[in-house]
Amino acid sequence: AVLSEHLMTSLAGNYLRWHPSLATVTIFTVFYFLLTTNLERWALKYIGYALLASSAVAGLLFIPQYFGANLFGQEWSSGRTFTLLGSPNTLALFLGVIAPLALREILIREKLWIKLVGFVLTLLLLFTLTLLNSAVGWIALAVSFIVSLSGLDFVEIKKSLPYLLVASASLIIFIVLILVPPVRNHTPFKNGPPQEIGLDLRTSWSVSATSFRQRPLLGSGPGTFLFDFTRYKPLSYNYTPLWSIRFDKPISEYLLAFAEMGLLGVLAYLFLIMTFISVVLKAANKRFLPIAGGIFAAFFLSFSTAVGS
Repeated sequence: AVLSEHLMTSLAGNYLRWHPSLATVTIFTVFYFLLTTNLERWALKYIGYALLASSAVAGLLFIPQYFGANLFGQEWSSGRTFTLLGSPNTLALFLGVIAPLALREILIREKLWIKLVGFVLTLLLLFTLTLLNSAVGWIALAVSFIVSLSGLDFVEIKKSLPYLLVASASLIIFIVLILVPPVRNHTPFKNGPPQEIGLDLRTSWSVSATSFRQRPLLGSGPGTFLFDFTRYKPLSYNYTPLWSIRFDKPISEYLLAFAEMGLLGVLAYLFLIMTFISVVLKAANKRFLPIAGGIFAAFFLSFSTAVGS
């Protein structure tokens, strides 16, 4: 951050937003060490329940928003893209990594009422994910689901096979009703998923690669992609419908690191990811491994933020 082309932005954020900046990285780092050194194993169970409950609340509140309701009665909450997590893509990522956690409750629990609650929650999250129809959410769901099943015994999966089949069939029905145009046009879902404005892969790569060529070792600095975009966007971008919009993130978190942190930053990023995966794999409790896998995979598609003209 000290060697950034825009020192204050890297230190304190951009447009009155603290993240990403050195300030938030420091806070997250301190929080991580405080959490890992003081967290008891029994607390992980309640963290899991809290994640499941919060995903249910977020999903339930988004559904009326999808149909045009304004639950908070404010101008900032009036759009169909409004969610408690800031954007449809962020909500989709969250639900995508939590849905397999709910499904896991069905597979590993013996009590019927827990299985039923997990099943209903799984259907709710899958339904909301289909309403969002975000690539980030689908990637997170697929990877989290695969990782979640890989850590279970075949006997556990076989015992709960009816739940899995019904959940899979329900997802197919949701997709047909909500996403297939000939069917959707005759349902309450005819308006389609809420659309976010995002930066395309070609422009993202062009800006990130140009920024990397200018400062290959350290990049332009944390939180400075907005400046990179303004300087290095290709001429063809000015002929698109989004010509007046600037973005402070590319399509991928990895391209963001490529532009802002250079080669050393990318290597550090990969080292942290591999270290985290190694620690999780060695841990006795692998309950949150699907969440980590889903997030890391979904980071290939990040959440581009439109800043304005």
